[in-house]
Amino acid sequence: MKLILVYGPPAVGKLTVANELQKITGFRLFHNHLVSDLVESVISWESAVFGSEKAKLYLQMLELAAKEKTPGLIFTYCYAYPDDTKFINRIIKGIKKYDGEVLFVQMVCSKAKLMDRVMEKSRGKHLKISTKKTLKKVLGQYDLFTEVPKKHSLSIDNSELSAKKVAQMIVEHYKLV
Repeated sequence: MKLILVYGPPAVGKLTVANELQKITGFRLFHNHLVSDLVESVISWESAVFGSEKAKLYLQMLELAAKEKTPGLIFTYCYAYPDDTKFINRIIKGIKKYDGEVLFVQMVCSKAKLMDRVMEKSRGKHLKISTKKTLKKVLGQYDLFTEVPKKHSLSIDNSELSAKKVAQMIVEHYKLV
């Protein structure tokens, strides 16, 4: 299995690009808000166990896809350095266990562009950050712009690129079709 792990800060366009990538590749899409929304339907995101319960579900589903020999899966994630590095390594281990590989795509854009995008109505479909105030707080708390260490990431600044163009760049770089 090829796992395309698309990561970057909130409002950078991970899900928008992942949807375009899915259209081109036919890979399944497992975006991070499926699990976030599920867990938050049971417990508050402020709960001490919210993050660990999400991590368990992410890992379980990703490993299941690899075990079932899913040809390709796109996973979106908001990676915080260094906090999430162990989690990323657990993903890699779970995928490699079934002879799969993880291909990293880091998405970035200017903070001004993030502030514009966070207000888009499409963000209301899931429990996404949707205010400038909350986004500023999160950007101040976490390092969301550092690449996953010791792993090759295709890093794309999509400030002025369409989601379709970014998806095509990913396909070409990783020779996905």
